[in-house]
This record gives sequence, structure tokens and C-alpha cells, in this order.
Amino acid sequence: MGQVIYIEEWKTKRLEEEVKQLAAQLKETIDVLDIDMSPQPYFMTLDEMNMLSGDIKTETLSEITDVLAETMLSLDVLGHKKWADRLGDILGDIFTGKND
Repeated sequence: MGQVIYIEEWKTKRLEEEVKQLAAQLKETIDVLDIDMSPQPYFMTLDEMNMLSGDIKTETLSEITDVLAETMLSLDVLGHKKWADRLGDILGDIFTGKND
């Protein structure tokens, strides 16, 4: 007589084997391509923010300061502290009403 096969157990085992195989292939691909898998912050690109594809649409001082503040934070995270500080100084002048 034939062996009894429990279809759900067989499917589960086959799926686990497939996942192990895919994980091994992924690890190999990551190693070959030398991909850094450490967590990285995500920032939208300028193109994604629609800054390169057209004019930045700002109509109020508040909108302009929002763009400058976001740019300042992005520069700081990317390690461009000096540029971020310069934008911070400009924002400080705007918020205090200083207009040289």
C-alpha cells in the first residue's frame, strides 16, 4: 500500500524549503554585489519632491521656511553640517525678523 501524505504538511514543508533556498540566493547576491544592509535613513530625492522637474512653488514666507528647514535637516543628516548651519542662520534671521 502507498504512503499517506498530508497535503497541508507537505505544502508547508515545501514552502519552508523554498524560503530557505530563496534566502540563500538573496544572501549570495548581497555578498556578490557588496550591498550594505545596515539600516539607512530614507530621504526623498529632489526629483521626488518635484524640485528638479519644475519650479518650487512657494507663495508664502511660511512655505519658504518649510522648504529651507527640510533642506537644512537633510543636509545635517547627510553630514553637511556647515551648510546646514548656514541655512539655520538664515532661518533664524527670518524667524526673528532680521533683514540685513
